[in-house]
Amino acid sequence: MTACEPEDGILDVLAAVQAHREHRTADLDLILRHGDAPDMLAAAVKLLAEAADEGGACPGHFREWGMNAWCRGR
Repeated sequence: MTACEPEDGILDVLAAVQAHREHRTADLDLILRHGDAPDMLAAAVKLLAEAADEGGACPGHFREWGMNAWCRGR
């Protein structure tokens, strides 16, 4: 793997996000059950950090977006 190739964790995170968005709960369950949770968490953190850097978002924005997403998902 070169420095620019995605890790399995980021691929699993992206697959999980897509499964969630498409309401494919069985696929999401499979990804979460068999994925490497620490790799997925690290990849999600990197992804959020990149999004924050590129979009100029502060931690408050992420908290607000997270709370809104949590409320929509319930």
